[in-house]
Amino acid sequence: MSAGQAGVWQTAAYALAILFALAAIAAFQFAREAERRGSKPQWFAPTTILLAAIALVVILGAAILQNRFAPPAMDMAAMSDVPGTAPIPVTLALVRAAGADRHVTVPGVVEAYYMQDVAARTAGVLRDVFVYNGDLVSAGQVVAVLDEPDLTAQAAAARAGWQSDLASARAASIAARQSAPNGVAIARAELTAREEQARYWRGELARERFLLAHGAVSRQEFTDERAQATAAFSAAQAARKALADANAQVSITRAQAQAARERAAAAASSAAAQEALAGYTRLVAPDDGVVVKRLVDPGSTVQAGMPVLRIAVVKEVRIAANVAQEYLRGIAVGARFDATVDGGATIRARVTSVQPAADPATHTAIVEAVVANPGDRLRPGTYASVTIEAHWAQMKGALQVPSGAVVGGAGDASVWTEVRGTAHRIPVAVLYDDGRQASVKGALKRGDLVVVQGAQNLQEGQPIARVRARS
Repeated sequence: MSAGQAGVWQTAAYALAILFALAAIAAFQFAREAERRGSKPQWFAPTTILLAAIALVVILGAAILQNRFAPPAMDMAAMSDVPGTAPIPVTLALVRAAGADRHVTVPGVVEAYYMQDVAARTAGVLRDVFVYNGDLVSAGQVVAVLDEPDLTAQAAAARAGWQSDLASARAASIAARQSAPNGVAIARAELTAREEQARYWRGELARERFLLAHGAVSRQEFTDERAQATAAFSAAQAARKALADANAQVSITRAQAQAARERAAAAASSAAAQEALAGYTRLVAPDDGVVVKRLVDPGSTVQAGMPVLRIAVVKEVRIAANVAQEYLRGIAVGARFDATVDGGATIRARVTSVQPAADPATHTAIVEAVVANPGDRLRPGTYASVTIEAHWAQMKGALQVPSGAVVGGAGDASVWTEVRGTAHRIPVAVLYDDGRQASVKGALKRGDLVVVQGAQNLQEGQPIARVRARS
């Protein structure tokens, strides 16, 4: 049913409802009048039936007359589907074969040689940060300080313990080198004297025994002489034991000195470790660079290993270019690599690395050149136009079109061609695009005409008119 027919029957429905309401009111009045007279109500009295019949006839007649003579209603949906017949003006260009150019021009970006995070090596409160974004720092420069009083106290205690153990070790060494050997010398001299006395009394006792046997001395004199000899023999025995004890004391003092030295060495290591930990409260830059970002603000509590600053090392930078996978086989390390940054002078370099795998989404790989950056004139993140020397034969099936002819993204790129005065869409794969010319593959051939200007809003089969053609 059209919009006009729907309007006719809607009007008829409204009129029918009104007439039926009038008929119902009339029937109700007849019924009340019958009740007042005491007769039985007649709901379908002839008057009621007559009114209903008249209403039906009037409604049907009005609907027929409106449907026959009323103007048709406007259908906006139908109007929107009416195709235009005027051709779309476009600019066309010829499709050419991609030449065996020995250079590839692609976009690139300047990147830091590498990034370094300055991290806390111990837990503490970040007391101060001395640098900010963009500041240049030198290797070994203190860039931040942590508060950790316990580490300082532990380092001081460890150093004091080391000093005490060192003094004990020195005293033990002196005893081992001097005191104990002197005791041995004294004991040895004492033993020599005592043994000399013992030898004398052995000879004297033999002589006294001979004299006693011949009656030259009395028994009492012999007894006195023997007592003195026995004392001399005992003294010599005691001197021998003293010498043995002195030698043993030398060994003991030497062992004590060695133990003291080992304790001092352990204390020194402990003190060094504690002082190193105390030194961890100072955060230093590991290399020359520029501060890229402060990651933690002063006053924050940090844990061991938490990054506080990020530093970009820019004494050398990497210029990274995205190259289509089809061209990678013609690019090698050492190839010429020219980059223009911010419209300045061209930087002459050599390819230092070629990414071994292409990105599956963009089908490109990164080709890099590492260049010196005196004065930090090259800033990370800056756009660069890169031209890379490549060696390949003319690629089979590759065609060249103006960059403006390619519409859509990497996954759904296409060009519009002219086919007998109408637009025809052809999907293509973009091999590379330097902003002026694009190398593509698709169901194209040399000599075809592609739309360069006016392609964005075209539809399949839409008439087009050539404004001008580009050579």
